[in-house]
Amino acid sequence: MPSAQAGDVRMNYEERGRGPNLLLLVHGYTACWQWWSLVLERLDPARYHVYAPDLRGAGGSDRPPSGYNIEQYAEDVFQFCRALDLKGFVYVGHSMGGLTGIQFALSHKELLRGLVLVDPASPDPVDLPADQRQVLETVTSQFTTNRDVARMWYQLAILRPIDQRLNETLLDLGMSVSPAHALDSMAAILATDLSARLGQISTPALLMGGDKDVIVPLQSMLATQGRIPNCGLQVFHRVGHSAPLEVPEAFTGVLTDFVENELPAPG
Repeated sequence: MPSAQAGDVRMNYEERGRGPNLLLLVHGYTACWQWWSLVLERLDPARYHVYAPDLRGAGGSDRPPSGYNIEQYAEDVFQFCRALDLKGFVYVGHSMGGLTGIQFALSHKELLRGLVLVDPASPDPVDLPADQRQVLETVTSQFTTNRDVARMWYQLAILRPIDQRLNETLLDLGMSVSPAHALDSMAAILATDLSARLGQISTPALLMGGDKDVIVPLQSMLATQGRIPNCGLQVFHRVGHSAPLEVPEAFTGVLTDFVENELPAPG
């Protein structure tokens, strides 16, 4: 697969289509570009040109010992875009990739045509109850070595059943992330505070989420959406944290409607 040098990391990526609508799909915690595979299958290659990179420490990208925080992920994405001369694109970020998208929109709005946040991690610092913090400590410390723990996390992340072969592939790829990614990324998600800056986002935006998400509860997503100017909302019924996998047809339909009917024409 192709890769691009993005600052100090080489980032693996998937590329599809050659259409006029440029999309950048950014995955979440312990995920990789394959989390977008069902969406990629449904996007018309004559209308869409899509890049889906693996973040540092995940998929086929480099695994440096540090840099697993939201600011660095946004900088890596910026360097990736600069390496490939990507501009005028719609950023689509899932979970941690959504929080990274908020940081990216604040730092590099000149590159964006639109911003889509999919079950985005909270831009407010999160102080979890003791029992939930214990679960996360178990997940982050054992995710790459204990398949039962990794499977438990993915069962929380994916409510509706998906193809078993795809599920096992995603689990294998998830467990292959670097230990630093598994540990430091979650700590960064919980500590990041962009709440006071949400009103500065000027890019046309859409937030999509599942009403049964137990990782990022709907009330958290609604609070985020309400503080971003000009931000639309799509809530999927009986869907968990992973609409691109759980309801890919409906998700792709909403995404393409937003891109083609709510945004300025591609430049």
